[in-house]
Amino acid sequence: MLSHHGVALVAVDAPDVKTDFRSTADFVYARLHGTDPYNKFCGLYSEQVRTNRPREADAAQQLAQWARRLRAWASTGRDVYMCAVVAGLQLI
Repeated sequence: MLSHHGVALVAVDAPDVKTDFRSTADFVYARLHGTDPYNKFCGLYSEQVRTNRPREADAAQQLAQWARRLRAWASTGRDVYMCAVVAGLQLI
């Protein structure tokens, strides 16, 4: 149904959200909310639960994986849009 109407399925990166990476339009829209299960939708990546200090290497790896996905989609000729949410603020 989405493909029929040219509507993109949002690729979401958030705790407890199962993302389907199917492309359903001639563009891709991704929202990165982070992976910290204790701070859902706050844009935190690889936070240590007890100390709440980021482990930069893990965060860099997670974001590099997203960069590869976005580049792969762009390489197919699609426009790619990404919204990152950091500490509850939307970054465009």
